[in-house]
Amino acid sequence: PLYQPGVPIYEAYAQVLQELNGVGTLRQRVGNRYWGGAANPMLEQGDGPGMEVAPDAGATIDTATNVWGRIEGAHGRFEPKYSTSATQYDIDTVKLQAGLDGQLYESEAGSLIGGLTVHYGHAKADVGAVHGSGSITVDGYGFGGTLTWYGESGLYLDGQAQVSWYDSDLGSHTAHRTLADGNDAFGYALSLEA
Repeated sequence: PLYQPGVPIYEAYAQVLQELNGVGTLRQRVGNRYWGGAANPMLEQGDGPGMEVAPDAGATIDTATNVWGRIEGAHGRFEPKYSTSATQYDIDTVKLQAGLDGQLYESEAGSLIGGLTVHYGHAKADVGAVHGSGSITVDGYGFGGTLTWYGESGLYLDGQAQVSWYDSDLGSHTAHRTLADGNDAFGYALSLEA
């Protein structure tokens, strides 16, 4: 079949939005901040306590309110095995995220940490297929919330929710025209990690 030159760009558009819409893992978001004492302790060489195994460090919870930020960048090349128009695309993404979190509750069973986040993302994709080539540029921003339970037994449960608004420009190099300028989109993501 013969497709019009915009089909490959429209086919890749949803995947480009999804690249910006996902949430990171707990480890990516907070590192080892709340389980600071749970890492393997470092033993000094020399005259030690005479133990073959390092002592249990135990988990410690940082109870302060924390402000944090992270930057993530990626490049990907996608050649789907199944595609209506045999579309392939290269994508570059940059994501900025900042947050504020702190302890909401503590008991002998564990601690509950809550947080608020804001984020911005930018993606640029170059799309190609036998039917046409073009580009997609997306800027997105939004906010979210996090809730994490750190149990004294070592169990943790992390929940995240975020909403995002996107502004996209789609263009066809083959047709020498803009397909969409300032196209608005909305996305949300929910995550539960244990």
